[in-house]
Amino acid sequence: MDVLAGGLQQECDRAGRRGGGVAVYVSDQMKMTKWEQLEEEHIETKWITVRPNKLPRQFSIMIIGVIYHPPSDPQYPMIRHIQSSLERMLQKHPNAAIILAGDLNKLNTASISSGFKLKQIVNCPTRGKNTLDKILTNMQDYYLDPYTVGKIGTSDHEAVLAVPAVPKAWEPPKRITIYSRHASFDQRCQVADALRAIPWEHLYMLPTCEQQYTLFQETMSDIINTKLCL
Repeated sequence: MDVLAGGLQQECDRAGRRGGGVAVYVSDQMKMTKWEQLEEEHIETKWITVRPNKLPRQFSIMIIGVIYHPPSDPQYPMIRHIQSSLERMLQKHPNAAIILAGDLNKLNTASISSGFKLKQIVNCPTRGKNTLDKILTNMQDYYLDPYTVGKIGTSDHEAVLAVPAVPKAWEPPKRITIYSRHASFDQRCQVADALRAIPWEHLYMLPTCEQQYTLFQETMSDIINTKLCL
């Protein structure tokens, strides 16, 4: 593990072969735990858990696995390794957020996605017209759609950036004042007597509905404000 400015780097270099290899760079503001016991010879992965300052409430910790699967390698050993690694980590952290990322080439991850309820969220090409670099996660609702930001160094792959979705700023609810009228039995009787005493035939003699509505509204308001004071 190398200590770099502003963070810690976990890496797995390829010995005697060009390309490949994996690395994780973690901010030194986060608590990181290495899972070196999961590493296997000839399997290019790194596994860590981190505790960011903020996580969605349903997650207690974040599992991060970085993966490189060479295109010519058989698929089963890598699939078995990913599944067994996640199972061991989830035994200790059953409520963990999961992010698997890397150059998977043509690795069939369907069984991993279905078995651990993960979604592949990279939908843009990362090498030519192909999407070889992928991110599988159970936090898809908390990230914007990933996008490419160009090639780094001599790589022929586009770098992929996944940005957390910023929640809307909390706004306090607007204060609403509701006025109510307390109506005793005697007051309700006074309202009923006042309504019976009104010559409503004058209302029906008005030529338009709008005039009838205005008269009715004004009459009711006068009675309520007089008999049922706030």
